[in-house]
Amino acid sequence: MRRLIAPLVAEHGVRLAPPEGADGVAVQADPARLRQVLVNLCSNAVKCNRPSREMRLVVNTWSAAKADSRSDFVLYVENDPVNEPLTRTLIELRLGYGYAAAMTAQGGLLVARKHRPALVLVDLNLPDHDGLWLAAQVRGDAALQAVRRVAVTADATPETRAKLFASGFEDCWSKPLDMRAVAGRLHQLLEGEGRSSAARRRHTSSAQALSFDGRPRRWVSSARPDRRRPRSDPG
Repeated sequence: MRRLIAPLVAEHGVRLAPPEGADGVAVQADPARLRQVLVNLCSNAVKCNRPSREMRLVVNTWSAAKADSRSDFVLYVENDPVNEPLTRTLIELRLGYGYAAAMTAQGGLLVARKHRPALVLVDLNLPDHDGLWLAAQVRGDAALQAVRRVAVTADATPETRAKLFASGFEDCWSKPLDMRAVAGRLHQLLEGEGRSSAARRRHTSSAQALSFDGRPRRWVSSARPDRRRPRSDPG
């Protein structure tokens, strides 16, 4: 992979640091697809970085035992190599919830059946089945009746939302995700709808996205009201 992105790294003047946390880690996946996901992820990291900054691939291993013991565990089924890491940063690192991800509907269903998450975030456009198929499988499994389901899509029209709610989804989040709104909604879904506004403000204040060089960024409105763009904090 280093060889594949080396020309792009040289073009943008970014330092490619050794991976962190990869020693002794084994991955069971299709080699070609995994390679493409990693290349896409690292390429976007390089393009969004600044000259002379460092790009490092960090491997986070997930403890199944930890997931089984938590009622605030979130599963995100998403095949976009950019959206998923940003969402992981918010949910796992910033908010402290348990977290796992799957790239296919079938993979997401296997994780859900094995670990029974409290909440499943489902991208509607998955490579094997769409998100509606996955929601139907979760809904029809007696062991997963308590799992709450949220759709994540760029097609959040009234017609699509009505179809999603009729299919058993509790909410529909529009892409690109507004991380502050996501943080507040996660606390409502995982910790009850009756949280005080002061508590929600405390938790959503931590909902900052991280740039690829580690600098915190705020999400601010762009010219279009349904989109967000990052802006670096001063200093």
